[in-house]
Amino acid sequence: MSIKGRWLPLDKTKFTDQFGVIQNLGLCPACQQLRDHYAMGVIELSGKQYESKKSEIIGNLRNLELIARRRNDQHRILWMNEQKKMTKVYVSLPELARSIGRSLERSFQGKTEYIHSNQEPFLRVRWKSDLPHFKHKIGTPFVAQSIQTEIQEKQRVRGKSNQLRKRGQEK
Repeated sequence: MSIKGRWLPLDKTKFTDQFGVIQNLGLCPACQQLRDHYAMGVIELSGKQYESKKSEIIGNLRNLELIARRRNDQHRILWMNEQKKMTKVYVSLPELARSIGRSLERSFQGKTEYIHSNQEPFLRVRWKSDLPHFKHKIGTPFVAQSIQTEIQEKQRVRGKSNQLRKRGQEK
């Protein structure tokens, strides 16, 4: 049921005599998604770190759902599927899946991959705790090598432009 733009469960709602307060007596969209078993986002959790910190990570997901649900009551974790080495978390909206993926990457490191659907608003988020996070510091060999190649490329481009200027002045 919708009261003043917020969806509330029918069993917890008290009807009042005020006119225009009750707008809709149907199921909310998230409840319909749960009933129809239709999710718009999936988060796949896997890796060794996930296995060792499983309860902490699931608790973090539940807290994120509570925070998101305060802002928009349609942001919900609908259900979870436990498999051998992976857990799939199904959510009601793709925005919630994206925010959970970003939070996992920030809090527990690992690598997050976002896969969008072309046909419908569906988002699949794959978080793997075993893969390294791509936050390199300046002193690491990978970053030092990429900075060095960037400097060499700039010097090469400057050298060509200086040669072109000299040729133009000679004519």
